[in-house]
Amino acid sequence: MPLTDEHIVPKSLGGQHILEEASCRDCAKITARFEQDVAREMWGDARIAFNTPSRRKTKRPTHIYLSHPETPHDCSLDLKIRYADYPAPLIFYQMHRAGILQGLPEDVDVSMFWKTTAIDRANLSAS
Repeated sequence: MPLTDEHIVPKSLGGQHILEEASCRDCAKITARFEQDVAREMWGDARIAFNTPSRRKTKRPTHIYLSHPETPHDCSLDLKIRYADYPAPLIFYQMHRAGILQGLPEDVDVSMFWKTTAIDRANLSAS
């Protein structure tokens, strides 16, 4: 069965490094569906605001529409905000080296040392 290439970091998040012939077609489909859900649903607004890589950049919206949570649904007080003005932080875990790479036994869980991190365009340009 032929194997497909896999990005180490998904292409939708700017990943450029590839593992050649790393997945069978069935596993590649599962990975692609998961990455698409994360890229569109979880990080979609932030990806647009950060102008991350996309196969459909020309179809990206230019504005986000927000509603105040206490506004009745029949009232149209939605806000139209340009993505360039939308803070849209990327929230993710900052992780240390994997335990096995630190010489720890493979059953040692080091996830308790992960930290939640948020990056927005202002933080990105300051670093």
